[in-house]
Amino acid sequence: MKQQNTKNNIAEVFFVLLNERYFDKITVRDIVEECGVTRNTFYYYFEDVYDIIDDSLNREIRKVILAGRGKRISLEHLLEPIVKFFTENKRVAVHLFKSSKKDEICSYIEKAIRSAIDHYVGDIPGSDRVSDFDRAIIVDFYSFAVMGLFNQWITTGMKGNPTEKVLRAGVLFENSMKKAVEKGSL
Repeated sequence: MKQQNTKNNIAEVFFVLLNERYFDKITVRDIVEECGVTRNTFYYYFEDVYDIIDDSLNREIRKVILAGRGKRISLEHLLEPIVKFFTENKRVAVHLFKSSKKDEICSYIEKAIRSAIDHYVGDIPGSDRVSDFDRAIIVDFYSFAVMGLFNQWITTGMKGNPTEKVLRAGVLFENSMKKAVEKGSL
């Protein structure tokens, strides 16, 4: 339990710092000094500062998956923690997306989105008969669509609430994903 507390503390300190400054202005040294842990302790839990973002987003998705174990989880429910994190932490989002490392950061967000969509596709009846190639196309297509909505929100100054768009997209395109899986399993 102490290990999980240390890991959580490192992540919390990172996000506090990210609330104050741009991503590329935060170093491992800043984090360990603020946490009162050693660099070795940091690297025991995380490969680098990007890994904190990756771990945090994927942990939220895993929580939703575990909470819904045994029942089908809607796509919008799987994506909600990612979108909610950024809408509730707009200053953090600004500091991430206006840094010189925006492309790398987006790849971690896209990875989390892809993970959620892959889980969703895997729960569609018949998905076990879809080839790996077709499944990758389905997951790519919808991941790019969601990431596009998210990027649009960021580039337009984070006006409004992207949660509504992403959640509505989940509802609107749920049947098209099922159809894609159906066609891929023929």
